Amino acid sequence: MGKEENERFEATIDVPIIAIAMVKNPAQEDALAVIEKILKNEMKAIIPVTVILGAYLVLVRYLRVESKQAAYALSQLLKSRNISWYEIVKRESLEGILEMASQKGIDGWDAYLVSVMKEHGIKTIYTIDTEDFSKLSELNPINPISEKKLQEYQQWLHEQTEPTQH
Repeated sequence: MGKEENERFEATIDVPIIAIAMVKNPAQEDALAVIEKILKNEMKAIIPVTVILGAYLVLVRYLRVESKQAAYALSQLLKSRNISWYEIVKRESLEGILEMASQKGIDGWDAYLVSVMKEHGIKTIYTIDTEDFSKLSELNPINPISEKKLQEYQQWLHEQTEPTQH
């Protein structure tokens, strides 16, 4: 674990928020605002280090960020001492995580985040995937990106992922 064992946390952050914050796009400002709150100690959040791996995948594979640039940006975020990083993936927890994923109809990644949230008594997650996290009534998924900027981001993303014609 990152900072202190008995620290109380308000929220966690999902992969897309980190990825969106790392690359110039229409929604970057909104995603960065969440991360800045954490960095300024205005919000106590715990972020699983595995979110960084997921953000790297999104940045390189889907947002077409050069791998060295993505690695550097995420490495800089990892160096922050104001973020509490969750560094444990418990093998014995995986069975329950997989069961939750299959029963609730969410992906395994989201079920893992929910398990971390439950372990720390967290109800709030910042995500653009509010639909899946809303399947769990005890959670409070918040999309920090305005509807207008999210639509602009989705259009931008579509343009980024279109095959280039030669």
